[in-house]
Amino acid sequence: MPAPKVSPDLIRIVKAQNWESNPIDQARRQQLQNLASLMESVNKMKRNIHLLFVCTHNARRSQAAELLSRSAASYYGLRDIETYSAGTTPTAFHLNMVDALARTGMSVDILNWSKNPIYHLGIEEGLEARDMFSKDINHQSLDVHPKIATMVCSKADEACPSVPGAFDRISLPYRDPKSGDEQSNVGSVYDKTVNTIAREMYYLMRQYMKNTGKR
Repeated sequence: MPAPKVSPDLIRIVKAQNWESNPIDQARRQQLQNLASLMESVNKMKRNIHLLFVCTHNARRSQAAELLSRSAASYYGLRDIETYSAGTTPTAFHLNMVDALARTGMSVDILNWSKNPIYHLGIEEGLEARDMFSKDINHQSLDVHPKIATMVCSKADEACPSVPGAFDRISLPYRDPKSGDEQSNVGSVYDKTVNTIAREMYYLMRQYMKNTGKR
């Protein structure tokens, strides 16, 4: 299936943040800089960087981080970075998160409607669309090296002492938007999570570029 021709508004989301009045706080910046340093270590090995985002169910935060970090890497022309996601106890890519990502401008097609649906998501023009579904950390598609495991869920971080094949791991938790599933403002809850992850993934890629002299 050819890549959809999509131009999402992710840059608007990132630039809409007021960096002076609403900055990423120091503790969070340090976490992102630590991840950028791990990425730099892989770069020095002359290897491609494989970022694996892990949460419990691979339903919301990790899926968003995979796609938004991929968008950020593409935006900055970082062809040495690949992104993935997985769960310690996978369930399904939650429709509320799929809808939130669609509101950024991503195209969404359903390839297989089942207990664990497969969604075909296009991020932007010229970047191959990706089949997204919930998967376990041992899934065959994740047999890539070197791999940096980024734990975006505190529970998964605690429950998963090791990630198969990981070169290193780091904790980068996000608040679970699942809390908004039964609320009338569910869309805004998910949009806030997407905006936060997008903003931080673009910051991460800028830090990586700064560390490696790519700009």
